[in-house]
Amino acid sequence: MPLDIKGIGMTSQRTRDRLAKTLVEMGIKSEAVLDVIRKTPRHFFIDEALASRAYENTALPIGFNQTISQPYIVAKTSKNINKTTTLEKMKKAQSQIQTIQKTSKKTPTKPKTTQTPNKPKTEKK
Repeated sequence: MPLDIKGIGMTSQRTRDRLAKTLVEMGIKSEAVLDVIRKTPRHFFIDEALASRAYENTALPIGFNQTISQPYIVAKTSKNINKTTTLEKMKKAQSQIQTIQKTSKKTPTKPKTTQTPNKPKTEKK
């Protein structure tokens, strides 16, 4: 049987949409992030007694001395994650590594001489 995430009253889709609208007013612009916020059933993760507060813009206890994070913080950090995908970051890092490897092969290092600075050189006879 599929999980029913619709909710009623303060856990309804309308309440989730209101939360997303609040986040937009706070400066969250990413539609992808807002869409996930609208679809996430926060009331599933908290105690039933707090279900009516599930879609407030606040962190709430979920037990074991843990909380479900404030939606604004989740949206803000998620937006930053979406700026550059992991694959793009990996390709950039790989390119930088290859550049370093090529550079290190082209510039040979000279062996350092171990000469003490104030000791005069002795001539060979």
